[in-house]
This record gives sequence, C-alpha cells and structure tokens, in this order.
Amino acid sequence: MKTTRLSWFVLISLFLLLTSSAFPASAQVDIPTIDDYIEEAMQTIPIPGLALVVVKDGQVAYMKGYGEAGPDGSPVTPQTPFHLGSAGKTFTALAIMQLANQGKVELSAPVKQYLPEFTVANGEEVACKITLIKLLNHQSGFSRMDGGQSVAYDPGKSLDDMVEWISTIEQKNPVGKVEYSNLNFILLGAVVQRVSEMDYREYVHENILQPLGMDNTYFSDVEAEQNGAAQGYQMMFGFPAAVDFVFPTGQIPAGFVYSSAEDMAKYLMMYLNDGFLGEEQFIQPLGSGMKTGYFTEYWQWISGKAYGERRGHEGGTVNFNSQILYEPDRQTGVVILTNSHPSSDFPNAPSVNPIANGVLNIALGQHPVPLSDGGFRDDVLHRNLVSGVFLAIALADLITSLVVWPKLFKKSSRFLKVLFFFLLGLDILVFLVFLIGVPILTGLGWITVLKYFISERVLLFGTLGILVLFSAVAKLVLRFQFEKTKAGIRISVKSPAG
Repeated sequence: MKTTRLSWFVLISLFLLLTSSAFPASAQVDIPTIDDYIEEAMQTIPIPGLALVVVKDGQVAYMKGYGEAGPDGSPVTPQTPFHLGSAGKTFTALAIMQLANQGKVELSAPVKQYLPEFTVANGEEVACKITLIKLLNHQSGFSRMDGGQSVAYDPGKSLDDMVEWISTIEQKNPVGKVEYSNLNFILLGAVVQRVSEMDYREYVHENILQPLGMDNTYFSDVEAEQNGAAQGYQMMFGFPAAVDFVFPTGQIPAGFVYSSAEDMAKYLMMYLNDGFLGEEQFIQPLGSGMKTGYFTEYWQWISGKAYGERRGHEGGTVNFNSQILYEPDRQTGVVILTNSHPSSDFPNAPSVNPIANGVLNIALGQHPVPLSDGGFRDDVLHRNLVSGVFLAIALADLITSLVVWPKLFKKSSRFLKVLFFFLLGLDILVFLVFLIGVPILTGLGWITVLKYFISERVLLFGTLGILVLFSAVAKLVLRFQFEKTKAGIRISVKSPAG
C-alpha cells in the first residue's frame, strides 16, 4: 500500500514538474487583469481584433488573440499575421547593424559609398552629407510628406526604382534635423540589398527570420493572406469598415511586413537577451545608453519622453496598428497587434501605445494606464453632424437646380439672374475647395488618395464635391436650354412679320 502511494506521489510530482516547465509563465503575470484591460481597450477605441504577447525573464509569459480577424468572424489567434507598419523598420535597422558588426558597412559612411547613383535635387554636396547614421536617426533632411507621395506607394516600383526616384527629391530640411520619414529606411533597405548582394527580403529571411524561427512573417500581402492574415479596418462614420491597403514592394524596408504575436515574441526575446537567442548572437549593442536623434543603443528603438525608461517602436497604416514595447532592465516586454488604427483619421483617438504601456505595467505589477477614448466618440459625433448638414445643403442645392430653377428661369428678374450667377459661382468655388482640400488634409495627391487612402473624410469630400459639381452643371445646362428655347420663341414670333 505504501509502495502504491509512493508511486502515485512520484507520478503527480513529475506531472506538476513537467506542466510547470511547459507553462512556466502563467503565474508570472496577472492574466485576468490583462484580459479585462484588453477587452475594455477594444471597446474604448474600438478595435475589431487584437493579438498580444507578454515576454518576461526570457519566456513567453502570456499570449492570446482577442476579437475577430475579419468580417467572416474568424477569431484572432497568436498565430494570426498582422501588418506591422513602421515597427517593421526594426528589421531593416537590425540588418544594417549586422552588416556593421561584420565590418561590411560603416555607420558613419555616406550613403553614396554603397549606392553611388544616389543623390538629391539639392546637389551632390548635400547628398554626400547623408550617412547611414543620419538615415537611422531620421536626420537625412527628408520630410515625412516626401515619403507619402504617390510614387512611394506604387506597387510596381522596386527598391532600385525607389532610389532613383528619391534622388530627384528636393530636401525640405537641412541634414541633421530630425524628421521621421519612410524614405530613410527605404534607402537603408537598398544598402542592405546592395552590400549583401541579396534581395532585401531574402537577406532578412535568411539572417533574421529563419534563425529566430519566425516562420509566420511575410514580405507579401498575398502570402500573408494565404496564411490567415487579419483583415484591416478603417473607421467610417464611427464604425469599423473592412478596407484593403496597398502593399508597395519598394517600401518593404520601411515597414511593409506581416507578422504574428507568436513570431514577434521570439524577436523581442532576442533583444531582451542582449542580442542573443540561445548561443547565436544577432546583434551587438553600440554601448549602454548611447542615444542620438530618434533612437537608442541598437538604433531602432525610439526613446524620449513618450517612452521614459522603456524602448519601443509603434507602427501604423490606415487600417493596422502595432506596438513593440519593452523595459530592458526588468527583462519584460509586450507586443500588441491590431487590425484597426482610428488615430490615422481621428487625431484625438488613442493609438495602441497607451494600451501596450498599460499591459506592461500590469506585467510589472504596477497600476495600468487609465484608458480613455481621447474624445474620439465626441469627434465622431461632431463630424457626423457637420457631415450631415453639409450633405443636406449639397443635396438641397442639387434638387433646387433640377426642380426649382427651371421654373424661376421663366420669370424675368434681375435679382434672380444675380442670385443664379452667385449660386453658380458658389458651387464652383466649393468644388474647387474640395478639389484642393483633400490633398492639403492628407498631404497626398488625388491619384494616391483614390488608389490607396480612401477614408471617411475623402468619401465625404468626394461626395460633396460631386454633388456641387452636378449642381453647377445642372444650372448651366438648364440655363443654356432656357436661353436657347427663349431665343427660338423670339425667332418664331418674328417670322410671320418678316
């Protein structure tokens, strides 16, 4: 009997030992609090689907998917690929640092040393001042708006094509001034490609993704979708609407990459382990506390007031938002991936950054960041009300043009003629305002907007513009028809007398 009890005791002890090592992290973080916090955040912003991973002390402490990956109701899992946006720039920075560690590039060397064809419209002297460090720190002189031009989002443009196009751009800032721009990392990606003599995607896959076991990370939207990628959503009049986004090949080094929470956990653990994963070292730090421009230590993690002692990088497109955030001294970090990005169209809406900070606080045993919609819902209400008023006025104008003015034309009145031309001029003026307004609001040309950046504001402006244009055309056509008819009547009246 004693032997049987002893055997059961040994078996139970072994089971507990094995299960505790298989799931060692569950007890390390307050899972119920994290779940409640995430669910509240998804209602506050709102977010259709979210993937989360918490890494602590070299292990995955918690990993979960929340909400829906797409309109079909498929659930988000830790394996669901999401568009990373600018958080994917860290792959490019890591590739450059690997090449620097191997002595294949010098961070202080001019870009022209590796891309001889590169220049800028300001002249060769300015181009020679742009070094790899300047690109890494967003101190090249290129502006954020330059990276948003239509050419940058052309899916047919290769990295080499992008270098050729960037060489025609006139810089808005002096070299050394910090301004975030995708163009910096497009050029860095071209350097990786040229120096390694490999396609950028192949280099990152062979030297970063494959060794880390990141098998669910893709540099192709088609491949990501074939492997269950989340559908991106954009806010349309306060509600998430499924919207696709262009995937330009030439911008892949600037963050056009899909990955899952599970894969990003492996990536983050490597950084928390001083660039090592197991026995393999992926990157050597430049020195503790080294900081210039935007970045610190590894030259890809943003520091400053928004991050404090933490490091991280946010990424966002019009329909995805991501955040990598970690605290190196406490060996803890989080990655949050979402398939919506309300703040891309509503400036007061919070991004995923405060959510990541809140989860990291919970993981460290601290109070979470209080959640707020930042007045987002009030903004939606006000915008919808204003939109409704403008649309009603535009519709009334169109109906008046088609129904009322034909009757008024029959009345010969100087006041009516003045009113007609005033309203016609107002229609044309409003149309021109809308025609010019969208490029000003978005910083993009109409062609780019219509191809890649359809949003609530664009739809509203476009609808209003079309309505007032139709009203103007209707007024002109009806007026022309009336004058033509009136002239015909005059001729017919005069004919018998002739």
